[in-house]
Amino acid sequence: MIDAGTDEILGAALLSIDAQVTLFERGPRLLPLHDDDVAAVAVEILLGDGVELVARARVLEVRDGESGATVVYEQGARRHSTRSM
Repeated sequence: MIDAGTDEILGAALLSIDAQVTLFERGPRLLPLHDDDVAAVAVEILLGDGVELVARARVLEVRDGESGATVVYEQGARRHSTRSM
């Protein structure tokens, strides 16, 4: 059994209503407390369901706007942003 964290459970719930889901992980991979093979299967399932995964990312800011949200994050020394509608 995979003990999913709150973020993974929320992501699954949002997928059920056709929401765009992006999971940000500060470390090099999702589910770092689990065996590599278990985490790899989980990643494969999430990607197959249309979830975007961003590893080695530090979320800096979330801005809520009228037409969607913008997430600003760092990956390495570079700053990025992604917008959802």
